Amino acid sequence: MDRPDWIGVVESGYLPGTSEAQWLRTVVNTVRPLVDDGLGVVGFFFDRHRAGDESVWGVESSGADASFAATVPSLYARMPATVRDRLLSGATAATTTSEMLAQGAAPSNAGPDFVRAAAAQFGFADSLGIAVSDASGLGCIFGVPLRAATTIKRAERLRWAQLAAHLASGLRLHRTLARLDVAPDAVLDPSGRIDDASPAAGPRAIRDRLRNAVVAMERSRGPLRPDPTQALAGWHVLVDGRWSLVDRFESSGRRYLVALRNDVHLRDPRALTGRERSVAHALAHGRSNKLIAYELGIAEGTVSALVARVSTKLGAKSRADLVQWLATAASATVTHTSLGDGTVELAVARGATSAPQTLTAREAEVARGAVNGGSNESIAAELGIAPRTVANTLARVYRRLGVGSRWELARVFTEGSSQ
Repeated sequence: MDRPDWIGVVESGYLPGTSEAQWLRTVVNTVRPLVDDGLGVVGFFFDRHRAGDESVWGVESSGADASFAATVPSLYARMPATVRDRLLSGATAATTTSEMLAQGAAPSNAGPDFVRAAAAQFGFADSLGIAVSDASGLGCIFGVPLRAATTIKRAERLRWAQLAAHLASGLRLHRTLARLDVAPDAVLDPSGRIDDASPAAGPRAIRDRLRNAVVAMERSRGPLRPDPTQALAGWHVLVDGRWSLVDRFESSGRRYLVALRNDVHLRDPRALTGRERSVAHALAHGRSNKLIAYELGIAEGTVSALVARVSTKLGAKSRADLVQWLATAASATVTHTSLGDGTVELAVARGATSAPQTLTAREAEVARGAVNGGSNESIAAELGIAPRTVANTLARVYRRLGVGSRWELARVFTEGSSQ
């Protein structure tokens, strides 16, 4: 088997001219050297907005038992909705079943069937799940059976997040090119020299960003390639939040790079700009400012400023409030009704008040107070308990639900209430 090549996986995600099945097959084969524990890898597509078996399709495997490959998607599809949605949201790109259980997920809800029944049948002790997803809700997941319980190290978790962001971008571009004839906004050679550019890429500042991105990308694919940490850090997912840079070849074999529009098309809550929408939806799916900056190819300080602008426009007093508002808006049902001689759209949103069933009554009360923006002191006063008790209870809730902050908690509540 080939040596692990993180940049090779990134490159495989941007390969042009293949079917959806071939795209997944290629990526599965290039991912395998990074993760294979001798039991192979299985990949499949998913749609977070569907339920049950309809939410997964298109299984491809490399080195995995055929029966196991056929079983894995249905195991994910039949997970409880809150667990499945968290796994497929992309908020955590890579996690193992043993880590999920260690964070306090109840055995009845975290899929021990995956660990016990499937392990007994196919001979593994743990499993690694790698989720590739963006705000559209469409993505793919790689399931990797492991021979022993495994913990993912922090540096490797960051690499998986960066790699998953590239694959999500590559899959989105692949689907776009399959249905549309997208003309490049710029054509550059591997040195960064611009051979041609449309008006959209005409301003000097844009040209400089594209040129710098090509130079950084070529360094990641060349001298930095043996060091995946540096190589992935240098190759951002998008340029200026808009363009993917992908290889194209002339008939003579000459390689050049084209800048193709590849931003996510999202709904527009309360007049957010395109860049603000991208940041808002990334927040709602659990991305950190650092990862959002990496995905959009912009500075982390710019992301912070955009978060502040979005919060102001939406009237959110906290990050948790902002994420809850966005997740609730995303789950709203839009209907049409007549008003006089015209037709208007009405959006009906359900509140994010349903606590996960794994919480005790007291944990649910404390968690709901935190989701609604209350401080530890205000929650304590309302419930007649000490602020320290609130802090301890919240820490227990975080472990039980596998979250690390109030805004992640808000997203779990909202997703749970929309089932």
